[in-house]
Amino acid sequence: VLFRSGRVSPDVIHVHTPPRFFAESTVFHHFFCRRTALSDTPLIVTYHLHNEGLLGFKNAIMRLHNRCIMKSVLGRASQVVVLTDKYREIVCDVFGVKPGNVCVIPNAVDDEFFNSENYPVDDCREKFGISGENVILYLGRLASYKGLDYLLESVSMLKKKLPDILLLIAGEGGYEIGRASCRER
Repeated sequence: VLFRSGRVSPDVIHVHTPPRFFAESTVFHHFFCRRTALSDTPLIVTYHLHNEGLLGFKNAIMRLHNRCIMKSVLGRASQVVVLTDKYREIVCDVFGVKPGNVCVIPNAVDDEFFNSENYPVDDCREKFGISGENVILYLGRLASYKGLDYLLESVSMLKKKLPDILLLIAGEGGYEIGRASCRER
C-alpha cells in the first residue's frame, strides 16, 4: 500500500529469501514482474535455504514456487547475495541468474571471540566435562534441513571404529531430534 501510494520511494530494496510462507517473494514478484514505478528500483536478494529435495507435497509446492516465483524474482534482481559457492551454482543453474550478478558473502565469524588462544582445549574439556580424544561439535540451527539425522547416523557408524567418539550438538530451532534417540545412536 505504501509503495503504491507513492509515500515510499526507496533507493534500493533488499530482501532475504526464501522466507517462510513465501510472503516476501510473492510481494516482490508482484512489484518486479509487472511494470510499476518500483520496477526500476534496484533489488538486492539474499538467497539461502534451497529447499528442493523435501518429500512429497512439500517438495511439489517448493518446486512450483521456485519455478514460478523465485526464478522471476532472482532473474530481475540487480544482485543476488549467497553464502557459499554451492549456492552460487544453484542460483545460476536452477534459476538462470548470470554469474556476474551473484556475489558470495559467507556468514561472518567474530575471529576474536572464537580465537582458540582464548579457549585452551584442556580448559574447555574440563569446564564442560568432555573426555575422549575424538570429539565432534555441531553448532548451528537445529532444523531438519541441516541434515542432523545424517550426522547422527554417521556418528553411529564411526563409533564402530572409534568407540570413544563424542558428538556434541548445540543450537536453537524448532527441530526436535529427540534426546533419547540421540543417546541411543
